[in-house]
Amino acid sequence: MDLACAHCYANCVSRRPMRRTNFDAGAVWRPCRHGVHERWRIGEPPRRLVMPTLLRWPTPAAHDAPGILAAVTSTLSRYIKVVDPFPGLKIAMNKYWYPVISRRLENEDLVFINWGYEEDPPMGLPLAPEDEPNRYCIQLYHRTATQADLGGKQVLEVSSGHGGGAAYLVRTLRPASYTGLDYNPDGVAFAQKRHHLPGLDFVQGNAESMSFPDESFDAVVNVEASHAYPHFDRFLPEMVRVLRPGGHFLYADFRGFLEYDDWDAALAALPMRMVSKRVINEDVLRGLDKNSPRYQELVVNHAPRLLRPFGRLFSGLPGTTMYKQLQRGQLSYRMYHFIKD
Repeated sequence: MDLACAHCYANCVSRRPMRRTNFDAGAVWRPCRHGVHERWRIGEPPRRLVMPTLLRWPTPAAHDAPGILAAVTSTLSRYIKVVDPFPGLKIAMNKYWYPVISRRLENEDLVFINWGYEEDPPMGLPLAPEDEPNRYCIQLYHRTATQADLGGKQVLEVSSGHGGGAAYLVRTLRPASYTGLDYNPDGVAFAQKRHHLPGLDFVQGNAESMSFPDESFDAVVNVEASHAYPHFDRFLPEMVRVLRPGGHFLYADFRGFLEYDDWDAALAALPMRMVSKRVINEDVLRGLDKNSPRYQELVVNHAPRLLRPFGRLFSGLPGTTMYKQLQRGQLSYRMYHFIKD
């Protein structure tokens, strides 16, 4: 029988269940390469009654998740990844959830739908008084978009939502033109009605199949949106197609740990040069803490009772699974800058 400790058991050839014993009979102390000593039963078990404890089964994967959780999530990921995680849920969110938000919050002047961002020490970004209520959402846009100089450029934002980020960037970074594309027709109508600035336009369309000609834009901005795309691998070639040579992809979003490998592989396969990558979990958590009173009020006052638990989850409110996973690193929120050479 192979002998292994709790740390080595994932690499045990036989993977037969092994049991600790609290008796000396039929037991030995064996060190492993990790320096751990465990007492294992070998041969026939002792005649006296023992209270065995099944060894937890660590596996090499699952991103530091312990024991049985690692085994389960590693196994699930082999099958879930094949069909792209949860495409049906993503399609339903795009088709129903986002239009519901736009219609129910039309009178609340909700121009941002992101979790927010704050640094330590605080950014202290100068804002106009009318922008101050949206400070933390604006700061996420500001940090993402200012990774490149957008002055005088033709910019596309894919999934522009209610247009708050687009309007802020047009006012402050002064691109030559700024087009906001979104799948949600209610959100597009809201943005068209709410934001009137020279060079700013909003259109309805699909991130996975855009109608723009090849090499139409100098920069593509995408903030906290691509996690909801049913087929992220279809969006990336479209983004590359509409960018001019030398164009910038300015990107911020999150993924759960079951999607890390596919996310990393898709971005690594881009025919673009990665200029920077940052994990910003702590900054986003601070933004959520600052935004949570307002988001909680919006969920309670406007979400149908049956949808309130999902509304809290969607908003990333403290105490929800999304917030806790972001704290634990089971969600990774990242900011990227790519250049199409």
